[in-house]
Amino acid sequence: MLTLLDVTLRDGILVAPYLNDKVRAYSIINCLLESGIECIEIGDWDDKVKESGPSSCDMSYLENLPPSSATYCMMIHPQNMGNVNFEQLASTPVNLIRFPCLPTTVQNLEPYIYKAKEAGFKVSLNITRASDHTLTQMMTTGKLAESWNVDWLYLADSNGSMMPDEVYEVIDYFRKNFSVPIGFHAHNGLSFALANALQAIKAGASFIDTSICGLGRGQNLSLELIGMFLGIKGELDLKIMPIFEAIWQEIYLLEGGYTLTMLENASTAVLNYNLDKISELKSQNSSTSSAYLKKLVQDFDEAPRVRA
Repeated sequence: MLTLLDVTLRDGILVAPYLNDKVRAYSIINCLLESGIECIEIGDWDDKVKESGPSSCDMSYLENLPPSSATYCMMIHPQNMGNVNFEQLASTPVNLIRFPCLPTTVQNLEPYIYKAKEAGFKVSLNITRASDHTLTQMMTTGKLAESWNVDWLYLADSNGSMMPDEVYEVIDYFRKNFSVPIGFHAHNGLSFALANALQAIKAGASFIDTSICGLGRGQNLSLELIGMFLGIKGELDLKIMPIFEAIWQEIYLLEGGYTLTMLENASTAVLNYNLDKISELKSQNSSTSSAYLKKLVQDFDEAPRVRA
């Protein structure tokens, strides 16, 4: 079973600081929940950041997360682990911690992974900069993490330089050699984020990271793109209208018109609309600037699903 994990409020904030506003963050989380996203990364724990919100994951922010049965997770980087109180964090709605590492730094995580597990958290070990490492190095890292009873293993194409066949090979090898679920985090440096994610899914990945509009350093896999691509095939049940509302209300005015262009391009491609059809829809839905885009999303949400 495939689960999308949205990282808008963690990775996206690296290029869009306005996402650190708590009111905006809660609004985006509610839209993600309404769309059907089952796993949301709500930020990056860092007690050196004094502003309350996703960039600090302070208690005030965490304790007021919208009530939900979805999995809330956060990332804790090695340089920020010294003052983490996992027992205190366990009193919040967060139930999964993601620890990023390199093969050369993984040993440093052992005591923190045990502490997180003892506090009741699920734990994901995320091997970053995958294209910098050999398969043997990543396997050794994964086996060490498995001995610590991590719940997930993740591979991140942090440099955005992996090719689809490489992604398939690595994910397939991990899936065959580990008993825990495997996840993949794509970057779009070579415009292969979607292709790489699809190869990861084909190879057996259980989790795929996404972000709204692909927001993130190096650009992530667009949530609305993969959501519609897999949705029209009947392989994923995701409502796109709440994602459109998040873009329109919380992102577009601060990020720019390209966010709407991305949504339009993804919608018309997935729906297989030609220029004549697009022109017709634009002329029929010209009353407001959002009417045309909303009609595209409505068409997607109402389109029949055809499983390949």
